[in-house]
Amino acid sequence: MKKSFNIEQFLEKYPYSKEVIQEKNIKVNNIKEIYEDYVEYESSYENQAAFIANILRSQTMVHSVKSRIKDPDRLVEKVIRKTEDRKSKYGEDFEFTVDNYKDEINDLIGIRVIHIFKDQWQEIHEFILNTWKVIEITANVRA
Repeated sequence: MKKSFNIEQFLEKYPYSKEVIQEKNIKVNNIKEIYEDYVEYESSYENQAAFIANILRSQTMVHSVKSRIKDPDRLVEKVIRKTEDRKSKYGEDFEFTVDNYKDEINDLIGIRVIHIFKDQWQEIHEFILNTWKVIEITANVRA
């Protein structure tokens, strides 16, 4: 059964979003369409994340890999939160829609690659860059 978006339940979970929705003239119907579109493709994203993680696990320098997909409520919260930034970037007429959210929100799938030795990062990094079109990389390094 397909999950549908419930604005009242969402606002109970993220009450600060109500003010942003009003201030930025965010159409609740756009949020609903984004949520329902994302939920429709959720299993595809899970499969893609698992596929990418398995490719990375095959690399000898990789110790472990974890993958995740964005929670639908967190996606909606991020769309609301990022609206101001996108209006600054594209103009006040910008609005997130089902047609553009996948281009604007670049962490629908997240992959974490862990390696043991610091100097192993470069080979893993090169493999990733040569295998996929990378949008954003975040490196967390322990001392």
